[in-house]
Amino acid sequence: MKPGLNKSNTLSILNQFLYLLFFTGLIFSFRAVSSISTGLILLTGIFFNKQQTGSFIPENLKKPFIACCIIYFLFQFTSLFNSHNLAEDWRQIQLKTGLLFIPLAVCCCAYINSTTRRKLLAFYSILLAAAGLYCLSMAFIHYINTADSTHFFYHPLVSPLKQHAVYFSLLVFVDLLFLMETVKTREWLFNRVLHLILVSFFSLLLILLSSKLVIFFYGVYLLYYFLTLSKRIKLKKPIFVGFILFLFVGISLLFMTSNPVSNRFKEIVQGDLAIVQQDNYQPADYFNGLQFRLLQWKLVPEILNENKSWWTGVGAGNAQLLLNKKYISRNMYHGKPGTDDIGYLIYNTHNQLLESLLKNGIPGAVLFLLICFALLQIAWRNKNNIVRFTILLLLFHAFTESVLETQYGILIFTFFPLFLSRD
Repeated sequence: MKPGLNKSNTLSILNQFLYLLFFTGLIFSFRAVSSISTGLILLTGIFFNKQQTGSFIPENLKKPFIACCIIYFLFQFTSLFNSHNLAEDWRQIQLKTGLLFIPLAVCCCAYINSTTRRKLLAFYSILLAAAGLYCLSMAFIHYINTADSTHFFYHPLVSPLKQHAVYFSLLVFVDLLFLMETVKTREWLFNRVLHLILVSFFSLLLILLSSKLVIFFYGVYLLYYFLTLSKRIKLKKPIFVGFILFLFVGISLLFMTSNPVSNRFKEIVQGDLAIVQQDNYQPADYFNGLQFRLLQWKLVPEILNENKSWWTGVGAGNAQLLLNKKYISRNMYHGKPGTDDIGYLIYNTHNQLLESLLKNGIPGAVLFLLICFALLQIAWRNKNNIVRFTILLLLFHAFTESVLETQYGILIFTFFPLFLSRD
């Protein structure tokens, strides 16, 4: 027996356990578990790397994406110099420590490779399936008691986990990529039947979660998947045509009938974009997701012009306050006094580029774009479809949500690109 073998095995088992703990916290929305396991992964990873390579600092740390994340995090301290809300600034800085520790935790350890990653993703699939079944079970119980079918869709579906439907959709999408790509290589999860059942289950769950962007991306991926698969294995034309017809009929039935999923898509196309050009509104005026996001491209430049803050930004502590003043000045709905309803006053820019520009000025926006370019570099250099489609979806998501303004958003945005692309 080689010296140090037992120690190496112990560290491997410990790393595997910590990653499973991390996935449990991520899927079941145990924020403290995710944070603690991240720190422990970093700590044990350093010693595992020393054991395996003889160095505490691995080559994997030399990635532009990691450097950009660290610089972006350090740049957040500039908000302290032009803020009138230091408590909020420090809270924002504390929140964004994930940009520092998550990339380091993933890349500081030599434990992750193609074999260990596949094993961890298999456990990830099981945990995600358990979470999905729990949510559907709770929705069924609510339906039996209330006859209200809305519990099967969007945020109410994942409310038992205190999850966000869009973020949970991202977790499901990543797992579907893993399951679909392993079908090509016939690396079944336990067996073929269970593997295909999981693909069907997660596909249904993704639709019920009703994220417009993720559903659209999954449709694009499926089309690409079968086009490339037909060329690779010379899929018979009738089979390929049959699949396309099945997909078309399924999508048609989904969107031609009235249901919570189709209603979310119809809401986007039925909205009048001219409302964005107005300077004043009535509290009863409703903004769909597209209208509200386009409005931010008007409000953010106004705020920066009024405060002469294009190069410095208004600071993390001032950003939401100034946005709220804009909402109020335009007479947008801002809740009911004496209740917890504060209307649009809870909403940020819903776009990480605009959020970075507003808080940190042009330098902050440039740094965020560099993070995006670094992610594209990872996708370009990696030939794995799981990596490429995950990164593309995360980038599109970052321009529809302020992903770096929540702990959960930072976790998903930084973890999966690095974890999935590790050699």
